[in-house]
Amino acid sequence: MRAASVFFTILLAFGAALAQDAPPSEDGIGPYHFGMSADQVRATSPSSAWTTQQVDGQDLLTGGPRVAIGGAHFSTALAMDQGALARIVLIAAAPSSCDEAIRGIVEELEPVYGPFSAAPLPWEQGLGALTITRTEAGSELRSSESAQTHEHAVYGTRAGQMFVQIYGHSSPNDPACHISLTLLPPSATGRAPEDSVLWATIDRAQTLPNLTWRVHATGDDILHLYPAQAIQEGINGGATLDCVVIEDGAVRCLASSEHPLGYGFAAAALQLATKYRVRIGARTDVIGKRVHWKINFAVTPGGH
Repeated sequence: MRAASVFFTILLAFGAALAQDAPPSEDGIGPYHFGMSADQVRATSPSSAWTTQQVDGQDLLTGGPRVAIGGAHFSTALAMDQGALARIVLIAAAPSSCDEAIRGIVEELEPVYGPFSAAPLPWEQGLGALTITRTEAGSELRSSESAQTHEHAVYGTRAGQMFVQIYGHSSPNDPACHISLTLLPPSATGRAPEDSVLWATIDRAQTLPNLTWRVHATGDDILHLYPAQAIQEGINGGATLDCVVIEDGAVRCLASSEHPLGYGFAAAALQLATKYRVRIGARTDVIGKRVHWKINFAVTPGGH
């Protein structure tokens, strides 16, 4: 009976936040707040069967009360970094299609967090050609499907003092939509504070569909900008950029990730991006749009 009472309390706390005039929490959800210790997390529900396991060098606390959003009941996975709560992941499965399930959850969260219209976070992985749909409130839902496996994925991201990303995926062998809702502070996204103004512009922009380039970087450009140490060591690499299209089809970009770290691939990719121009032609919907793309450097096909 006590566990049911705790679950109901969390639903009430979250439901109150869904009221139109309630300010959004920017440091967590329900009873969970970034910076809490493991003992403080357990104290939110002493009767729960909390468990701790090591995942990627972090303690992951699971077993707490569920949270209900958009008709789905989410279990919680709380990632601790150096003893403090650093990431909140809610996990659920829905019998409906991912497009329907993710839209329903986003539409319930919009009154609290505003539109999910931000640029993709570094770990967002598309499976194939991108399809973009939008809610009436302006959230951007990015869906893609693998041509080989027919796996289907849907993403949406909200940026602010707290980042919220929703992800759903399904496959022909498992048609249920497996959903994760991740909440994390800006420091966990890798975005530098000094870039906040340009990031805000990029996050407000809508993704440009059917991107085509009018001008490309040349082979000489790539060779000139290829990080010298990486060439010497035979290292392939690259970076993921998020950009906004400006006059004449040029792009202003920031790097959201690079691989591998330590060779300067992000800086090289940002310089290489200045060589590109988006094809505008007769279109009037290009300037001010967002471009999300990967630039790869390969010294040889056999590089590593």
